[in-house]
Amino acid sequence: FIFLDSETYKKWRKNSPIPEGDHHYEDYWIETEFFDYDEEKEGVWGIEDRWERKHHIILFDKNSKIKNLYKKKLIFDEKEKKKIYEHLSDKTGWYIAELPNVWIKRGNIPQAHYVMNTGIDRIVEYIFLQNNYFTPWAKWKLYYVFLMDKLPKHFRKNILKAMKIKDYTKKDVLRRQKILIKILKQLDLYKD
Repeated sequence: FIFLDSETYKKWRKNSPIPEGDHHYEDYWIETEFFDYDEEKEGVWGIEDRWERKHHIILFDKNSKIKNLYKKKLIFDEKEKKKIYEHLSDKTGWYIAELPNVWIKRGNIPQAHYVMNTGIDRIVEYIFLQNNYFTPWAKWKLYYVFLMDKLPKHFRKNILKAMKIKDYTKKDVLRRQKILIKILKQLDLYKD
């Protein structure tokens, strides 16, 4: 990330000396983004924005402006965690243990699989929360969840099995559901 004053930011948006976006430089893939420092200072950073910034190394920071901005913005307080927990604990089991059965009864197997996929995403988000970790952007979620310290037993093997849709049958929905309920129980997100 490159934080610029407003005037420089406007100039660089039109014609920058450094390429913006994802690009290859020597033996490295680099993602470069430009930000207006004043807008970033005043704006609200969502959880994914905070995750992303938490993973950056500050290479140059005259007067510690960026360091101080990060100190102010990279906060994951208990009130926010509680709100996320309530949201996830309320619906995750529903997406996995109940809704697929509703869609099976309605005769819509693809929808039964789809709601379980939503539940899988919520399981992953819950694991980040359990590890006191900001939730990453979707493109990084699965990669980083496997790096978490606190994981359900055999999580990688089980979640990969559950993610796989073998066919669009009731039997396959129930196969996936059984694996996911086992994970939910380990996370205390589901009781029989």
